[in-house]
Amino acid sequence: KLLFEDGDAAGAITKFKRAYELSKEPRLLWNMAVCEKELRHYASSARLVARYLNEGGERLTAENRSNAEATRQALRGFYSELTLKQLPAGARVSVDDISVATAPISEPIPVDLGKRRVRVELAGYDVYERAIDVPGATPVELAVSLTKSVNSASLSIASGGAQDVISLDGKAVASGHWEGTV
Repeated sequence: KLLFEDGDAAGAITKFKRAYELSKEPRLLWNMAVCEKELRHYASSARLVARYLNEGGERLTAENRSNAEATRQALRGFYSELTLKQLPAGARVSVDDISVATAPISEPIPVDLGKRRVRVELAGYDVYERAIDVPGATPVELAVSLTKSVNSASLSIASGGAQDVISLDGKAVASGHWEGTV
């Protein structure tokens, strides 16, 4: 709490996370949510408030629940739900260089408002990367179009004699010497 009161929300959340890992005390989720809000990580703050309400159970008073619900509703205006269309299974999704999901994804991804960079990676495909403007409170859809990677290499073949035939994929391409991209 001293770190937070001193303006160090990033340091405070680190301590609150560790305390939660050790104790599983749901009220620490509220403290983490407040830190995330101060860091302008609104979607993360909303997820933590939802966990606080869910895990808090009977430990939360009616006033605690009311405050948390009001906070969750207020935060809703500061992030959007991102739905990715045409995402192949196994594709890894990151937003602003933070890994957020691996396909298949059953629910939209909460993304903070502002300019965000969405990156999708899948072995055998070129990286898909798009900048999006997230308005907050409005769902965002993005159709992902992955392109198969084209791997090529340079090849140089020199035979022992000028009359030797050089074949590539069963087709004669030169005699004696050949260079090209395959």
